[in-house]
Amino acid sequence: MTEQKKYRFVDALRGIAILGVILPHIENTGVFGIIGQYGVQLFFVLSAFTLFLSLDAKFKVEQNPIRNFFIRRFFRIAPAFYLAALFYLIKNGSGATFWAPDGIHLWQIITTLGFVHGWHPASINSVVPGGWSIASEFMFYLFVPWCYLHIKEKYQAISLSFLLLFVGLYLNGLMFAKVSSVYPGKEAFVNYFFQLWFPAQVCVFPLGFFLYFLFKDKKDSDKNDKAEALRWLLISIFLWLAFTGGGYIYLLPNFMYGLSFVLFSYALSLYPFKFFVNTLTCYFGKLSFSMYLFHFAVIGFVKDYIIPLISSNNQTHVAIIFYLSVLAITTGVATFTFYLIEQPGQAIGRKIIEYFETKEK
Repeated sequence: MTEQKKYRFVDALRGIAILGVILPHIENTGVFGIIGQYGVQLFFVLSAFTLFLSLDAKFKVEQNPIRNFFIRRFFRIAPAFYLAALFYLIKNGSGATFWAPDGIHLWQIITTLGFVHGWHPASINSVVPGGWSIASEFMFYLFVPWCYLHIKEKYQAISLSFLLLFVGLYLNGLMFAKVSSVYPGKEAFVNYFFQLWFPAQVCVFPLGFFLYFLFKDKKDSDKNDKAEALRWLLISIFLWLAFTGGGYIYLLPNFMYGLSFVLFSYALSLYPFKFFVNTLTCYFGKLSFSMYLFHFAVIGFVKDYIIPLISSNNQTHVAIIFYLSVLAITTGVATFTFYLIEQPGQAIGRKIIEYFETKEK
């Protein structure tokens, strides 16, 4: 069974995304923390981009690529996610929290394990911190094969993204008052839910399809264009700063940052600037899923046991030590889970696919 080609710039972008995701959970990170909180949108763009590349390869050689797609995605996500769910249930218990105002009950655990927890405010993040993004990712998987078969050019991809943007805005407006009435006095809880649920995020994924078509058009020349890459890189950074300053008044920030990440990713596909595409960012990218799942627990550990040992009153110094400590420990934990959980899980998925493919020949 042939494997799709791996691109270093994709691993590096995943590494940059996880470095950004950790930032907003550290105090006093300023504008970097504001931009970093949208690192998940970079993950979404890359997910759509790489899934189209993967389906390109699989449709050429497999008997049933759509069935195999769902098998691959389940065994890519489920093993580490289920481990995280078990870990956080043991660590945090079932008591009331911000994301579970009435505590964690069996229905929240079941919906989380079924990857449908993103549709209810009391389950979206209740079992696994940051679990909202996994819920959105899995919902997106349901539509990927259809999108691959029907979206054939970049203009269709960007049109779909705009359409879903306005659908998300409409659904937010339609449902906000209803959900608020169920949770009176919990404005922050309800606001965060409508920022994170699938209809508010889905517009980002077709931007990854748009990137796929840009990349395919560029790949025909098969040459590094440093000057053009630099232009797109600078434009994407300018957009980050503009959006951070409030330049998305009428559009969801998820969409705006997603669009800037498309340009940033395209720039690195044209030319892999070593500041961004290097051994370290590629390694973080390889571990990024496990790093995402477990960095929340590491932040709590560092805050309780390492930060109290720091005598400095300089908040910037404390933030740097905090961030680097979280990064170092999270990398160690993720290395362990990547090799012992993620890779064996993916291997099981491959064996199941090979069984079906052999049986059908």
